[in-house]
Amino acid sequence: PCDNERKQVMSEQQVVAEPIQSEQQVVATSIQIVLNADEIPSNEGLDSQYSIVSTDGKNAGQVLLWTSADHIQNFSAGTSRSYDIVQPVTDLVLGASGKSFEATKAICVFNFGYTTEEARDQEFNSDMSPYAGPFGSLPGIICKVVVRNDETNTYGGFYFWDSETAMHDYVDGKDESLLHFGEDKINVKEMLSTREDLINQSFETYLVK
Repeated sequence: PCDNERKQVMSEQQVVAEPIQSEQQVVATSIQIVLNADEIPSNEGLDSQYSIVSTDGKNAGQVLLWTSADHIQNFSAGTSRSYDIVQPVTDLVLGASGKSFEATKAICVFNFGYTTEEARDQEFNSDMSPYAGPFGSLPGIICKVVVRNDETNTYGGFYFWDSETAMHDYVDGKDESLLHFGEDKINVKEMLSTREDLINQSFETYLVK
């Protein structure tokens, strides 16, 4: 497809996908990333946590999954960002991969905002289930946790990987790690970077300690 068509393929292309049945489900409803902060004030409502260090070695912290947004913690130091977990697409990706979060060795975070609420609603109010199979089939993927924070206009995904190599191959757009969506092979980082309806794109890579 031409460049403009390629930028819109994730939101406009329709793909016929077989229903995915997942025996695993993400219990958490909220996710938080905390960098260079103190210890967690309270573990109440904490479903799981991952100690992380950025691949450039400049930041360390934790990814926290909470059973309710009411349990999201405030920290006196460092930085913290929190999001709602979008369902059912997150569970469907996990089911498509067939893997367990226990195998997580690396996490990357892709964030972006929308230029308008209309652009956001067009994407997030649509059926995301066709994306589950392609994302769940990425080499080394465990789960893409789809996230949104309407208050801060921040959206995207936390990608959980079973190896650092798999994460870097995806982020770097290696041919074997491109997203297969219909007949297209998509470099997701490149697509997000060039879409005119998106702003404030950021891409972070972490190792799980």
